[in-house]
Order: sequence, then C-alpha cells, then structure tokens
Amino acid sequence: MKHLFIVNPTAGGKDSTSEVRAKVEEAFSTREGQYEIYVTRAPLDATEKIKSEASTGEHIRAYACGGDGTFNECISGAVGCENVAVAPFPTGTGNDFCRMFGDEMDLYRDAGALLDGFEHPIDIIHCNGRYSANICSVGIDARIGTSVHNYSKLPLIGGSTAYVVSAVVEMFRGISRHMRITSGDFVADAKHALASGVIPVNPATGEIVGSTAAEQAEQAIGNLKNLVEASGSSMDKVIKTVVFIKNMDDFGKINEVYGKYFPEPYPARSCVEVARLPKDVLIEIEAIAAK
Repeated sequence: MKHLFIVNPTAGGKDSTSEVRAKVEEAFSTREGQYEIYVTRAPLDATEKIKSEASTGEHIRAYACGGDGTFNECISGAVGCENVAVAPFPTGTGNDFCRMFGDEMDLYRDAGALLDGFEHPIDIIHCNGRYSANICSVGIDARIGTSVHNYSKLPLIGGSTAYVVSAVVEMFRGISRHMRITSGDFVADAKHALASGVIPVNPATGEIVGSTAAEQAEQAIGNLKNLVEASGSSMDKVIKTVVFIKNMDDFGKINEVYGKYFPEPYPARSCVEVARLPKDVLIEIEAIAAK
C-alpha cells in the first residue's frame, strides 16, 4: 500500500508543505510503509495525480492536505477507483468536513491516527462532473468561498479571518442574485436570495440558543427571517425550504414554530432526519426566497 500526501501550497493562505512533511516523517519514524508527498501546481492537479496513481492498480491511501476544495479534488480523482481511499489532512481555511466531527476533528490533523485508521465508505455529491464529500455551495455561500482567497494573503488576514472579511464584503454586495430554479414542473425565474445552513446560533455571541427542539427552531427560523429580510425579501416570498432535524419525533414541535413564521400558502418544504448537525444542534434550515 502506498500513502500519498497531496499538499495544496495555497490552502489557508500559506504553504504548509514543511509542516506536513515534518508530521509525516515523524509518523513514519515508528511505522513501515511507502509514502510520497506531492505538492500541487494548479487547480485540479490533485484530481489528475490520484487518477494517475490509481491506474497502477496499487492500493492507494490519499491524504488531502489543504481545505475542503483540496479534499473534494482528491475525491473527484478517486471516484470509481476501488483501490483508492481518501482522507482529509486539514491545513486549509474552512475544513468544514472535518468540523462536522466536533472534538474528534483533531484526529484528522494527527498523521499517525490517519495512518492507523480504517477505511469506511461514505456518500458523495455529484455536481457538474465533479464530486464533493460535504457540500456544493450556490448563492452567497459560494460567493464567500470563492472570494475568500482574495483576502487570505493580505497582511494580518488569513485563516478564518479571511472568511469573515469575505462574508462582510459579499453581504454589502447584496445577498440576492438572478437564478432560474426548476423542480419537476415548477419553474421560478427571478431574482432570488438563498439562505443555507442556518442553525440556532446567537449571531452576537456565536453561542447555541436553546436546549429543546422547539427553542432551537425558534432561534434558527428567526435567524433565517433576519437573513431573508436583509436581502430585501420577506418570509411570504420564500418558495422552498429544507429542514434538517436530528430526531423525526421532534417534527411536530418544530412544525408549530415553523407555522408561526411562514404564512399560507406555505412554501414547498422537505424535512430530513440526519445523524448529526454542526455544533450538535437539533435543527438546521435553508431557504430560497424570491424578490
């Protein structure tokens, strides 16, 4: 088996090659095995590198040393290759996939733990010929993620601070954009605002509000309402929502809160029970609103 560490030298606004090399060499000082540290040279280079390595037929473990973008590039190269497994080795700005594991996120930064870990299949997202492990962003989320690298190399700005700067800039540019949305026979072609991944957090403190499903629903949907109105739209113009809940038994309590915020005719809605949500909250909601 070959261990392939793919380093994105621009992830997180700094070149982490030396840091990765030191951790890998330390891990292999007490282990046997073949490894390579490969530094990418251009976008999608990671994808092509993994495809090339996979073609040898050798069992490959690839470690994406960067952020979510690097991880997803590696996944795109590994799809369909039964001899390749991919894991994140976070050195980037976002690392949202790893953050989903809470306190266990630090295990992904431990080269030894990754080498000793077991392989487990996961579902992935296919979008426009590429693949993702956790999210394919559209709307303001995508704009923030795309423009964050414009700020990560500025003096005194880097890491999560670059995300904050990018978010503020994009908010001033306006949340809504013209979009065409189709779902079966339904077509909406207008200027829309997309609010995704809203959880019951107090925007002023960053703390989770509420311990019950109803209390958290009140905060999360209230946060959504503020975002929708900040975009120049309103809750009666919301045309689609997706609600993620940790326990479907809480649906009735959440639905009571939901009904207070959305007037008839209610927007189209999907409700999905999931194993875990960011910060271990009980509810997360996203919406599309017309302007």
